[in-house]
Amino acid sequence: MQIFLRVTFGVVAGLVLAAGGCVTLGPTEAERLALAAAEARAEEDLVGVRREEVFEELRKLSPQEFSKENPLRGLLRGDEYGGALDAGRAVEFLAEGQMLKALLYAQASVGADPGNGTRRTLLHLISKTAGLRSDPDGELPRPALMRYELAQANRAFYEERFGEALQRARRAILLDEESADAWKARASAELAIGDEERAKVSYARAAELAPNDKRLSRFLESRGW
Repeated sequence: MQIFLRVTFGVVAGLVLAAGGCVTLGPTEAERLALAAAEARAEEDLVGVRREEVFEELRKLSPQEFSKENPLRGLLRGDEYGGALDAGRAVEFLAEGQMLKALLYAQASVGADPGNGTRRTLLHLISKTAGLRSDPDGELPRPALMRYELAQANRAFYEERFGEALQRARRAILLDEESADAWKARASAELAIGDEERAKVSYARAAELAPNDKRLSRFLESRGW
């Protein structure tokens, strides 16, 4: 659709110029909105196709738990809600192509119900599809998994393994984007590896989330940020 609209616009502009016109045409606001809406619909359709492909793979692996009538049944458990929600989110993130986030949420769903073989099947599928290894020590409910990733980031930082500290901090943020501590950990790692511009952005986000953090405020003032 996007290509068609651009080609059509190009043809019309060419005809005007060929006729001796000197007015440069541009897309109207309505045309821009229509194009944006078409792109959004196309993206939604693509995610829907990918989501169904995920369920089809799960049905092959565990047909009794992933029926077409109730594809999420095997991921649910009657007495807990957070893990089931994270399992559904993991499927959605996988369909959207957010591979690491999908893996982390699948780990969290297993952590909330370690005996749930269906969620473990989902975790293995995501790990294989994404080409990422899951962390057995990180099979924890999402709040605990976020704290685990943050602790690993801080440990790596103090041991001067700054690249790993940055990756762990990014994982913590994927699990909780509102964590000021995770953003500070990311900023510290970015500054340590010499990426000052990104560090400034990350520190600014941390300050926004923790406006009463006086220590952070003093640090930013000392650097003129």
